[in-house]
Amino acid sequence: MQPILTYVGGKYKEINYFQKYFLQNFEQYYEPFWGGGAVYFYLQPVKAFLNDKNNQLIHFYTDFIKEYDRSKNEIDELSKKYKSMSQMEQKKLYYDVRNKFNCNDETLTFATKYYILNKLSWQCRFRTNSKGNMNSPFGYRKTLTTKSIDQEHYNLLKTATITNSDYIDSFNKAKTVDFMFLDPPYGTIFNDYTTKDYFTEDNQRKLAEDFKNLSCKALMIISKDKLITELYHGYIKEEYQKRYSFMQSSRVSSPQNTHLIITNYSH
Repeated sequence: MQPILTYVGGKYKEINYFQKYFLQNFEQYYEPFWGGGAVYFYLQPVKAFLNDKNNQLIHFYTDFIKEYDRSKNEIDELSKKYKSMSQMEQKKLYYDVRNKFNCNDETLTFATKYYILNKLSWQCRFRTNSKGNMNSPFGYRKTLTTKSIDQEHYNLLKTATITNSDYIDSFNKAKTVDFMFLDPPYGTIFNDYTTKDYFTEDNQRKLAEDFKNLSCKALMIISKDKLITELYHGYIKEEYQKRYSFMQSSRVSSPQNTHLIITNYSH
């Protein structure tokens, strides 16, 4: 199952690098830095505790569950209209929805507005300013895809516990029989793409300490640098290279980014 949102830094296209480390048997799945949820939608666990500090992101997921039928109908209808529009009309639709989002206009559900802005914004980057207003420009997409807005995604999500708090709450709840996947903020390559929340060096040090004290088995994917390599010495299993397409332009080649595969258990 593909994730619903197109998320910058999402792991959907990277799962093949680390899927061999997934546990086959566990009681509950935890993801304290949920984001786009690629691993969650891939594993489709029966019981899940999903968390993210981004309140707008969590609002999207909770509203998607609460207003599924209405949101699906709205998105399907807007997708049909979008397909028949000229590029200028498509651009106008995008900025109309962005204005509705920033003004809390309720003629569309929050889930509908967030989804459309996610899919149609420039490089799918849901960027907000200090006031929480979405300010990403139009991305000139030819179509508005609706394939991830379906009953299957809804049925899975409605069984999960979804929270908007600090990662430590997930750490405190997880038990020895559970499995946790972590894709924490990097504090470098992506720190301008969503909100003001990103990890400092102190945050990374605290996370590493908490990771080592976890009761459950945990798998982490994180960008490699000197600090991270030092903090997780003895826990690093492998590394792989990833080039992010959102950084590419016609004149500048995006750099290779090295990701570390980290676990607190033997494979």
